[in-house]
Amino acid sequence: MVPKDLEYCRFLYVTRMRLKMRKDQAIFMSVDNRLPAASKTMGSIHKTNASEDGFLYVTYAFENTFG
Repeated sequence: MVPKDLEYCRFLYVTRMRLKMRKDQAIFMSVDNRLPAASKTMGSIHKTNASEDGFLYVTYAFENTFG
């Protein structure tokens, strides 16, 4: 459902826009309890972290920020 060449940082951006998050909210997404490098592509993250069923499971959390 996500292009393989999409960078992780861009994936976060697109997700923020689709969820219509406020500017004072942050979203964190981890894969296998780690934050992927922003420059990694979703394809490379999937390749190294996909579950046995072929899916990539991402855990997310929202946090309020100041500013």
